[in-house]
Parts: sequence; C-alpha cells; structure tokens
Amino acid sequence: MAADVQDRTINEIYELQFEYLMMNDVMKLIKEEKLTVLTQNFDNSCSIKIEVRKASLNMILGKLENIEGLVIKYLRTT
Repeated sequence: MAADVQDRTINEIYELQFEYLMMNDVMKLIKEEKLTVLTQNFDNSCSIKIEVRKASLNMILGKLENIEGLVIKYLRTT
C-alpha cells in the first residue's frame, strides 16, 4: 500500500488592525501577495486575520510595516 505524500507548510497567523481610511492600502497588499484572509471585521476600526507562509514572512511583514498606522499582532503558528 502506497503512502499519500502531502505538502505541508508552516504558516503564521497575524491580526492586522487599522482605521477604515487605510482599508485600500491593506487590501491592495493582501491581494498582491495572495494572502489568505481568515476573518475580517470592517467598522470604524477594522481588523483582518491573515495567514502567511513562514517562508515569505519577513518580506510580507516588511511591506505591512510600511503602512503607517497599521497595528500588526502575532497570534500563532499553524
């Protein structure tokens, strides 16, 4: 009996918190980098939980840190 081989990646879960006026910048980056959105809450103060592959984490965090006023919170590793 042959074993199934599965590719698994290590992913980091982050929560992004930002003001509604920053929505365009945040969503543009998420779309460009093809990030997985786990949850989203859009109000005057917005939050999105995203999943980032560990292999591209430093590059993604660098881009996120360039968005002024964005709060980036590490949640867990999956």
